[in-house]
Amino acid sequence: TVHLKDVADWKNLALKVLLDGEKTKFNVIMDNDIDLGDDQTMLGDGGWAFYGTFDGNKHTLTVHYKTKYPQSKCAPFISLKGTVKNLTIKGEMEAAPESASRAIMLSGITTSPGSTCYIDNCVVDATLSYDGSLSYIGGFVAYGQKEVYLTNCLFSGKIKVSSSTENNISKFIAGTGLHGAIYNIKYSLCTGTTTGGTLDNNKGVNFYKVFEYETDGARQLPSSSVTQITADQLTYGKLSLSLNE
Repeated sequence: TVHLKDVADWKNLALKVLLDGEKTKFNVIMDNDIDLGDDQTMLGDGGWAFYGTFDGNKHTLTVHYKTKYPQSKCAPFISLKGTVKNLTIKGEMEAAPESASRAIMLSGITTSPGSTCYIDNCVVDATLSYDGSLSYIGGFVAYGQKEVYLTNCLFSGKIKVSSSTENNISKFIAGTGLHGAIYNIKYSLCTGTTTGGTLDNNKGVNFYKVFEYETDGARQLPSSSVTQITADQLTYGKLSLSLNE
């Protein structure tokens, strides 16, 4: 078990993940809110995924990422093989424009190839921005693979893309039409916004008790699967009950 109290602990964990090479299943618990400040350390950066369980313990991780070319991924969890739970992610994530041959992946969490991943009771309240083309930008997951279970989650952040050329964006999971992967989103709410880009096709996504509040109606998750709500309904007890059945 690894306890995280500050930025130094976060950096040490990232180094352990890199050196371990997925040989150890980590059990991580956050003991405090952590603001990374200018530190650009991301878990899973260097080829090996974070393998195990990361329990935010109802704490907040605040990031201020600004990647440089040619880094193609930007997320606190660049690669996940396991579970992230009870965590709030705040701050800003800005990806550098890429070459046309490589896609940017920008998100709160990016899953590892061939891995079934679980994201439970998490909030992404960050601003994700990108000025370029060819990207997968998801509030929670960019370019998910195999199976992803997203439960009891809230996206209340912002996705801002200046170019609409081949920018695949989603408030929850982007790149859903790839690799025949399966995505299960349950008991979750979206109050965040998107600007620019092309909405993901939501292929392979199973929605259950998912709600969306959209201020201008310009960007919406599929109305056949996701219930659109009003500002007044956000304060109704009925919505809370539906999210906790």
